[in-house]
Amino acid sequence: MRLVVISQATDLQALRKTLFTASQPAATTAAALERVKALNPHVDLQRLAPGTVLVLPDLPSMNPSHSRSLGGDAFAGLATEATNGLKAAVQRARAGADGSAADRSDVTAALRLAAVKRIVESDPTFSRQLEAAGARASADQKQAQVAAAAVEKLAAQTAAELAKLAKLFG
Repeated sequence: MRLVVISQATDLQALRKTLFTASQPAATTAAALERVKALNPHVDLQRLAPGTVLVLPDLPSMNPSHSRSLGGDAFAGLATEATNGLKAAVQRARAGADGSAADRSDVTAALRLAAVKRIVESDPTFSRQLEAAGARASADQKQAQVAAAAVEKLAAQTAAELAKLAKLFG
């Protein structure tokens, strides 16, 4: 596989002049363009913006001077970096959820102290505010757990997609 990073706005028809050697028959170029479309379903090939990365097939009709090889080492490095970054994000999300739970536990323990109970019971407004704050803290803790689970799911899905791509890139 090869890749090209688009440097200026264009479309695939205009780009074909630089991607393919001129000596190829039109049918060969058309078949190669179909492979490019299949390899890049995420890209609007009619509006290629600068910075767009296109995956290209390794074909004899491809002009090697305008693209670079997508070697296994380069992809493996990208996959490792992405996986490590997502693992770190999962750890941070879990740590945040655990920290929220620990804070809530500390507040609950403090509210059980006899002196605090007397103060809370003597002021109905303060009591209602504490109940509302407790409900918010509970909702925040649940939201942190859901977010951590979502990041974990994203990391697993990304790992699976990277494994599929690794097979594609060989």
